[in-house]
Amino acid sequence: MDIFYVTHVDGREIENSLIKTRTTNRGRGLAITAQLLENRIPARATTVYIVGRTEYAAPILALTNTVYQVKGSVEFIPEPDKRYVVRGELGETYSAVWIEEEASSLLMGNKVEIHGSSKLGTFEK
Repeated sequence: MDIFYVTHVDGREIENSLIKTRTTNRGRGLAITAQLLENRIPARATTVYIVGRTEYAAPILALTNTVYQVKGSVEFIPEPDKRYVVRGELGETYSAVWIEEEASSLLMGNKVEIHGSSKLGTFEK
């Protein structure tokens, strides 16, 4: 499964969906269900560090299968009472992660992109 999430807001690490997903699914064998978190952020110029990554139910599967990852910072100004989501796509020739305003699907800030492979090496997984 591919998961897209926030790890830092204005340089401060926050609880993220990948860690929550791993913790919640531990001990379930090959079953995995994404645990998506909601974090409130201030309605002012904000820098958000976002990640898109391939995740497997069992950690051993990451060693024997392809894991794609793209990550980077996005700056934008969130508006009060609006919801934003992290979206992306991961693949062999192109990977990207970005933030959208949920209701309108408008791109907020820039996309973090890799043209070419975003496949992680064995020791990066």
